[in-house]
Amino acid sequence: MQGKKADYMSRFVLVNGCESLRDNPCLAKNTQMSSKPSECGEVLTANASYQTLEDIVGEKGTSSPKDEYKTCTYWIQARMGSKIEVTLDYFSDGVRDYGCNLAGVEIKTASNKRRTGYRFCSTPKTRKRLISTHNIVPIITYSRTSPVKTVLRYRIAPDVATPSSLIEKPEPHLFANLDMCASR
Repeated sequence: MQGKKADYMSRFVLVNGCESLRDNPCLAKNTQMSSKPSECGEVLTANASYQTLEDIVGEKGTSSPKDEYKTCTYWIQARMGSKIEVTLDYFSDGVRDYGCNLAGVEIKTASNKRRTGYRFCSTPKTRKRLISTHNIVPIITYSRTSPVKTVLRYRIAPDVATPSSLIEKPEPHLFANLDMCASR
């Protein structure tokens, strides 16, 4: 068992040229949440009123799943001390599968943005409100099939009783070395 475990771990020693998964400046880039790609995505600012994000991602004319994903990355941000409320209103039919492997939307409302967020690949039967733990929420839409549409609403979450000193601030070191990763 020890040999299999060592072999498994050795596959993760070099990730985009970085030497370790711990303190890995490339990890954020590998999870596609580091910054908006040049082709798709933007930084959005939440306020007290609902705003709508509509996104279409995928490759037209695709009849079978591709190896690579088309992605769009959005950052919803609000003033320090705020939390953000996100509600998924619509996701295209026909791509629902276990783990949302073909296409989906990932909403990262937890405090650790390097971890996988909530993934959806169909419209929920009951609208669930997701409330972030702080004032930045990355949204990643992805597809390796034909184009899929995502529609969600977002705003600053009402009734925030948490003092701003307890709200986690973004960790700038997670994104400081992304240029290094992009060049590898």
